[in-house]
Amino acid sequence: SDFIVGEPDGAARVTEVADGEVALAPELGTDFQGAALPDDWTVSPWTPTGTATVSGGIVAVDSALLVVDTSFTPDRSIEFVATFGNGPFQHVGLGTDLNGVPWMIFSTGSSGTALYARSNSAVPGTDTLISGDWLGSAHRYRIDWTATTATYFIDGLQVAQHIVASIGEVRPVISDGP
Repeated sequence: SDFIVGEPDGAARVTEVADGEVALAPELGTDFQGAALPDDWTVSPWTPTGTATVSGGIVAVDSALLVVDTSFTPDRSIEFVATFGNGPFQHVGLGTDLNGVPWMIFSTGSSGTALYARSNSAVPGTDTLISGDWLGSAHRYRIDWTATTATYFIDGLQVAQHIVASIGEVRPVISDGP
C-alpha cells in the first residue's frame, strides 16, 4: 500500500515478493494476480483433466505444462517462489516444452520424494540431489543461466552448478506430470 501513491517508471516495478517492494523491472515479470492466466502464458494439459488455475496471486498446475510465450537467450536469471509437493515430475525453470532438451529446472524427478537441480542440453543430462527438506513449503528459487553454466539457488544459497552446452533459446516452464 505504501507504493500505490505513485506510478513507477519503466525501469522499476512494485512487487509482491515479501510485503511489497520496489525493484528493478525484470524483462518478464508475472505475479499471477486476478482469476485468469495472463495472456502471454499458455497451458497444455498432459492429461484430459490437466489444468492451471490462478487464485490469490498463486498459480496451481495440475497434470499440465504452463509456459510463457516469450523465449530468451543466455545470460538471464529466472527467480520464483514455489511450493513443490510430494509427487513425481513437478518441474519449474527454463526449457522449451519439457518433451525434450534443453531444460534447466528444479524438479521432484521420477521419485517425487526429493528435490533436484536438473540440467539437460545434450544427452546425458545432469541431476543433482539437493540435500534438505524442500518439499511442502514455499521457497525462493533462482537459476542463473549463461552460455556455459546453469547455477541453482534456494533462498539465496547456491545449491548446484551444472555445465551446459550451447542451448539457444528457452522460456519459463512450470509442469506437473506426466
